[in-house]
Amino acid sequence: MRDKVTHLYFRVSLEKVWLVLEEDIPNLKPLIEEVLSDMEK
Repeated sequence: MRDKVTHLYFRVSLEKVWLVLEEDIPNLKPLIEEVLSDMEK
């Protein structure tokens, strides 16, 4: 996704970007919290 956003500029589907923001990123929160917790140990 990053390559498409950074290199295809105007051909990026805003709908796909929005779906990633709504669906995929929230799923990362528990994983990030777990990694941060492990780093504190």
